[in-house]
Amino acid sequence: MSVRESLHVHYPVDVEKYVQVLKDDYGAGENTFQPGSYLIDNPPLPFYEPHRMDDKTVAIMSFNYLPLSATLLVALINHPELAPETTKVIWTIEQDVLAEGTLFEFKERLLPGGNDLEEG
Repeated sequence: MSVRESLHVHYPVDVEKYVQVLKDDYGAGENTFQPGSYLIDNPPLPFYEPHRMDDKTVAIMSFNYLPLSATLLVALINHPELAPETTKVIWTIEQDVLAEGTLFEFKERLLPGGNDLEEG
């Protein structure tokens, strides 16, 4: 399957805790059609299980030319125990950068007024 979009989170996020937050708070579920991947949102968008690229960076990738869900980023914003708001994030499509900034900057763009996106 083809990778289309990716999020690079420049912080050593605990992947196991992050996936658990996605499941518990945002309704992510395992994708039975593609091992090692999940579905999130409605309509469901697929993403591969986040993986550590190195000791400071976690990557989350989409496939089948479908976009990544912004909920993946919102979960990090709403759960600062996973990554501080100063964490740099780069969102790419193929080799092109779609967005780049800190979690705080994304919070300002995605959640005007600092309101949390409803969970679940």
